[in-house]
Amino acid sequence: IIDSQGINIHQRRRFIEDHIKNDGLAIQEIFLQRLVELAFLFYVHKDGTVTYLGTNYYGSASNGTFGVEYIGINPMAEYETLVGKDWESIASRHLADALREVVVPEKYHGYLGIDSMLYLDNEGIPHLRACVEVNLRMTMGNINLGIRNCCPPDIKASWSIVVKKEGVILPGTSLKDAIRHPIGSFILMNGEKFAAVGEFL
Repeated sequence: IIDSQGINIHQRRRFIEDHIKNDGLAIQEIFLQRLVELAFLFYVHKDGTVTYLGTNYYGSASNGTFGVEYIGINPMAEYETLVGKDWESIASRHLADALREVVVPEKYHGYLGIDSMLYLDNEGIPHLRACVEVNLRMTMGNINLGIRNCCPPDIKASWSIVVKKEGVILPGTSLKDAIRHPIGSFILMNGEKFAAVGEFL
């Protein structure tokens, strides 16, 4: 069954059911026709200053959880004639200004990621929804920026976590070398090991 926006109702129902199963609750929000998923990454310092770290592009799994990360790929490029070439600097500046107003340094400082999306309205016009949710923690976007910095600037790649167990690449292997293998383990944040797959495009 397809609704008026061309979205499979059964897929939408599974999306909601998975969230209830995983989180124990559901928050009602508008379903948007998503074109591009991205996150604006910041660091909030103890003195209240906010540093913009960069923009990360990714794709969520069907249940809204972590899916795939992109390196050297900018899905927004094909929409720049519609949203403008300065969309990233404008949006990141407005978000940083908003963070300075709402974040209390005594209460929180550290990594902060703002999930965003480019979506189509009912008339087929793309819009940037600059803030879908805010994550007060280091996210996969920060990990992906770290991987990107280990790669040559002209590399185009994607990678995804597939299992949460030790892979065939030994601990201590650099992220640059690990992502070149079909399966391997990355030691992230608190030492937990994640097996991952990736490919260069």
